[in-house]
Amino acid sequence: MATVTEIASGVYRINVVLPDRPVSYSLFLVDDDSPTLIETSFSAVFDEVKTAVESVVDLKKIERIIVPHFEGDECGGLNDFLAAAPNAVAVCSPIGSSSIRDFTGKDPLVIADNEELVTGSKKAEILFDAVRSRLGQPIGSGGDAGNALQLGPVHPAGPRKGIH
Repeated sequence: MATVTEIASGVYRINVVLPDRPVSYSLFLVDDDSPTLIETSFSAVFDEVKTAVESVVDLKKIERIIVPHFEGDECGGLNDFLAAAPNAVAVCSPIGSSSIRDFTGKDPLVIADNEELVTGSKKAEILFDAVRSRLGQPIGSGGDAGNALQLGPVHPAGPRKGIH
């Protein structure tokens, strides 16, 4: 079963536990002027994740689905969510765009590393290459080594909340 926890005003962590896995999987939902889902989790848990999302916001209001990188726990349910949320567009890095386009048959919104997406009263700074070596070179391949999302107010009144 997916659980929903508000971790900051209008920001929700949806956690999914799979019985055969030693870890849990989290995705995030920003309920703002432009509701944004961050990751979708696996397609096998779409129904329970969909129910969790719907407990916060109507799927028809979701405008963006951020895909940090192309793995089943990040975007396995992407096609299901795009079908259920007809106003939503997938958001990804330039490196991930060909995989997302091939997987969904739709053009994603492609954003650069460190680009910000405004959801209304909040902004999301996307950090596709969050893990770097001491020399500033990305660790791993394709920018998938470490991903982070910094989420904070459009007009910062204090420290930003980090979702990693």
